[in-house]
Amino acid sequence: MEVKFSTLWASGVYKFQQIRDQNYDYVICLGLSPFDARCWVISKSLLRDHVIGHTPQHTGARGTDTFWLSFRASEAPAWLSDCGGILAEVYEVLRSVGKP
Repeated sequence: MEVKFSTLWASGVYKFQQIRDQNYDYVICLGLSPFDARCWVISKSLLRDHVIGHTPQHTGARGTDTFWLSFRASEAPAWLSDCGGILAEVYEVLRSVGKP
């Protein structure tokens, strides 16, 4: 597992940065807002479908090494719906992947 962290940006988004195609099975994305905490456990295959190779962080559209996942804190993408959200939900996701 790899862990990515984001506080709430002034624009109302979480930005999980420096996502790479490295040796892990899941990325845990923990987002903290002043009065809320959200978390998602995302498989590498799901990241490859939506982030890795799709949303480069550096060198514009030609970026191939690092990617980021960015979305409004109040509105996670639909493809993350089975990956967590509130902390109680992410606990169940961790149990389902065998990482209590």
